[in-house]
Amino acid sequence: MYSKDFRKRALDYIDEGHSFDEAADVFKVGQGTLYEWRKLRNETGDLGRRPHNKAVTKYNSEKLRRLVKEHPLWSLDDFAKEFEKGQAAGISAAFKRLGISQKKRLANTLNETK
Repeated sequence: MYSKDFRKRALDYIDEGHSFDEAADVFKVGQGTLYEWRKLRNETGDLGRRPHNKAVTKYNSEKLRRLVKEHPLWSLDDFAKEFEKGQAAGISAAFKRLGISQKKRLANTLNETK
């Protein structure tokens, strides 16, 4: 990661009339990086890193944990139906995020041969 000071010097170099190509050569960064820094400065007035927006999950952790306890034999699709616009892949990712392991097969099939 580049420091704010380094970013400022690179953009000041461009502001002095040098091209992005020249600045990229002098500062050993890609032109795309310079364009992004300029865009960041224009939008926020600062050259610090943008804050990461933590996505709000549609799978409420408490509700999901409660459902797993209440219905241990449900499939991923069954859990997904309990959440608006839920999908099995999203439930699987939520299980992984929460450290919930999925039941691989029913208890009554453990001793049976195939």
